[in-house]
Amino acid sequence: MKWLTRSIIPSMAALAALIAFLPRTGPAVGLVTGDFAFTPQALVVEQGEAITIRNDGDLTHSFTCPECGMRSINIQPGQAKIATFPTAGTFEFFCVYHRTEGMEGRVTVEGDAPAAPEPAGSPTPDPSP
Repeated sequence: MKWLTRSIIPSMAALAALIAFLPRTGPAVGLVTGDFAFTPQALVVEQGEAITIRNDGDLTHSFTCPECGMRSINIQPGQAKIATFPTAGTFEFFCVYHRTEGMEGRVTVEGDAPAAPEPAGSPTPDPSP
């Protein structure tokens, strides 16, 4: 029994201490900004899924996706931000500071697309025979 207290319990304490200092991870899907590029440039996510956007470059970048309702999210070098896509569809995203250098991409959000509205003034079927 002494071997248990001398070997396993200290090892378990060391493991717990190590786990406490491990970096916390964000969502499984990620997007990385470097200087003048997003990696990957095309991304597929599920509706409602969150992604981590990490800036590994030396410059401030933004993640901007007006079609999916996201205003510009600034991301400083070494920072990471999380974005969620509530609406299905395919949307363009870009960095407002470096779009002219080609820093843009596309995200496809898979899920239930919103139903198309019925046109105004649609004829109603006549119930009489």
